[in-house]
Amino acid sequence: SKEDLIVLMMDAACDVPVLQERSESEWRQEMRDYVWATVQVIRDRPWFIDIPIMSIPVTPNHLKIVDWGLRTMRSLPLNDYEKMSFVLLLSGYARQFGMIMRDIDRAVQAGGTPESFSGQGYTEALKQLVGPDRYPYLYPIIQSGAYTEENREENPVGDDYEFGLNRILDGIELYIEGKTRTGKA
Repeated sequence: SKEDLIVLMMDAACDVPVLQERSESEWRQEMRDYVWATVQVIRDRPWFIDIPIMSIPVTPNHLKIVDWGLRTMRSLPLNDYEKMSFVLLLSGYARQFGMIMRDIDRAVQAGGTPESFSGQGYTEALKQLVGPDRYPYLYPIIQSGAYTEENREENPVGDDYEFGLNRILDGIELYIEGKTRTGKA
């Protein structure tokens, strides 16, 4: 059936090489590897993200990716429910980031430029369109140049997506530290 074919196509798309295990102390980098490999599945197969999720992963290659995500936490003092929740969190971030990257890739293939996604070239127009009365919280950000990356040298964040992933990893680390401190690990 069509549904079976879609399931098989999705499973084939998930047949990615799982990177070699890192040392237990490098769990953050291993999680990062997992997320970027998942993003790459979407970038390499732009149709993948358009297929709705119909169930938990049950096909061999989907399960291999879930297993990889769990492997990143093999030495962390987490129970199975916490590990699955963190895999879902990381996978959700990868899915969202992959969708954005897929759309940027498509726009560039259609003749757009990567710079158009930075907002550069829109600063003056936005400064005229965005006023403090209608957009009181966006207005100061437009004026500062942060929205359009006008002042890159002042940007302490760097890459937005890497920044977001690092905050997720920081949250996991703090969660583990809290469990260890309270003796619930």
